[in-house]
Amino acid sequence: MLTLASIFSPLLATIVSFSLAQWFGISITSINGFIPLLMIGIGVDDAFLLIHAWQDCASISDKRNRMASVITAAGPSISITTITNILAFAVGAITASPTVIFIIK
Repeated sequence: MLTLASIFSPLLATIVSFSLAQWFGISITSINGFIPLLMIGIGVDDAFLLIHAWQDCASISDKRNRMASVITAAGPSISITTITNILAFAVGAITASPTVIFIIK
């Protein structure tokens, strides 16, 4: 059940973001076809880290303390990957790649 939730959460976020883009009148281009795959990949990666940390802390019976241990264990990894993804997407957004320009035209 937890695995399905970790897959459907980024999928629903993708659907909502595409719906909001349409609602605000932002046009959907061919390059946007890669966005769902990226969002699912990033979301599932973070969920994998959280599930692994949750299973490692199985000996802690109190749910609040267990969740605190999970966030303490997985938080730095998720933060580093998030910062890396933001920087990579920012560089990709401001860099004009000939391949991307060819795909868009």
